[in-house]
Amino acid sequence: MTVLTIPMMYWDDYSERQPVDNPTQMAVEIKRAGHRVTIKVDAEQLRYLKGDAEFYACGNTDDTPMAVVRGAKRVFELCKSLNNAKESAL
Repeated sequence: MTVLTIPMMYWDDYSERQPVDNPTQMAVEIKRAGHRVTIKVDAEQLRYLKGDAEFYACGNTDDTPMAVVRGAKRVFELCKSLNNAKESAL
C-alpha cells in the first residue's frame, strides 16, 4: 500500500465520478486537512488514479473546473514519480 496526499478538489471530483470498474479499485480516503486529502492506494488503484489524472491533466474536457485540472496535473506528477522511483529501485 502507498499513502499519497493529493489536492482535495481533484479527489472530490474523482471520488464522486468513481471511474473504476469495481469498488475495490477505488482508492481509500484516510484523512482530510485543509485543501489536501490523504489516500491509501494499492498498485491497481494507483493505475486507475494515474490514468484518470492524466486524462484530465491533458485538458481532455471543456467543462472541468481549472482547480480540478490543476489537481489532476499534480496527482499525475505524483503517480509518475512513484512509478519512476519503483523502477529505479529495481
